[in-house]
Amino acid sequence: MSDDLVGVWSIDARYGPGAQSDDVLVVAPNGMGWFEQWNFGLGTLDVFEWSLSSPGWVTLAWTLSYEAADFGAPLALVGPHAGGVVHTSWRVGQEEVPAGGRQRVLRLPGVSRQEEAFGALSEDVVARAERLLGELPQ
Repeated sequence: MSDDLVGVWSIDARYGPGAQSDDVLVVAPNGMGWFEQWNFGLGTLDVFEWSLSSPGWVTLAWTLSYEAADFGAPLALVGPHAGGVVHTSWRVGQEEVPAGGRQRVLRLPGVSRQEEAFGALSEDVVARAERLLGELPQ
């Protein structure tokens, strides 16, 4: 069910949090989303459109890329994303996590270079989208 996929997901959420870097995946209910890479601040943001292609499979069509020129700098539009379209499996379930205990985890291969497991963050996806998209240059 697509409602399981919608949310704010973080690799670091499974470990603490507390790392100096993180990969965050935001999947909005309107079929849009983005992938954030953090290292002492937001460094890159890649926008995609998503759709469920069959049970347990999602298609991500990458559209735009943004990046910060320097630590703490605002994001600037780089241009169209070079990633094309990714068709990958996904699943959400409760898992034991390195930080201890059980957590809701999204398994989505092929998005992050670090790993495929993202822990759920409690942050509201709509509020995050409104805040971030209001800051992005067009």
